[in-house]
Amino acid sequence: VNNNDAVCNRFLSSYSDNRDIWFVNNGNGIYKFDQDTLVSGRFSEPTFNAVNSMNAISKTDYIAVTDFGTIRFTPGPDHHPNATLLNPTAVKDILPGYRNNYWLSTDNGLILYNSFSNAFRFFDYTFGQTVTEYITGASYNDNKNKMLFFGGINGFTAIGHTYYDEAMDYMPALYD
Repeated sequence: VNNNDAVCNRFLSSYSDNRDIWFVNNGNGIYKFDQDTLVSGRFSEPTFNAVNSMNAISKTDYIAVTDFGTIRFTPGPDHHPNATLLNPTAVKDILPGYRNNYWLSTDNGLILYNSFSNAFRFFDYTFGQTVTEYITGASYNDNKNKMLFFGGINGFTAIGHTYYDEAMDYMPALYD
């Protein structure tokens, strides 16, 4: 990219959504393959281009995590995505969770983001986490075992999904 300029060629991750293959570039935004050509998708806001990772929210919307926050974007027809800042916290990585939830790793714990309600929930040392400072790119989604892993400076965090059916939590009526 950009005549092999080392600063412009800092690709951190890739993402495939069964339609396109995307590449994340920390400093130059996102790129995707379009008919065997690597097409740039720079954001109009310069800080949005410090992308670390991305994921799809729907067929048309994506979420990207950057050194300057979490953004939601829709690719534009001219390859310049329309983006909105969701949260200004610097994020290292993102993995999809269960039912519209996405887990984000930061320098100060984990964040659970729900794309349906647009709500963020922060988990740090006050929640008993012993690992709170995470590393860019140190994550893994184990689909077979339904586990997410985030690597930090002093260990890793594993997140598992367990199904809880509230309808099965039956409490009979109590009478005096």
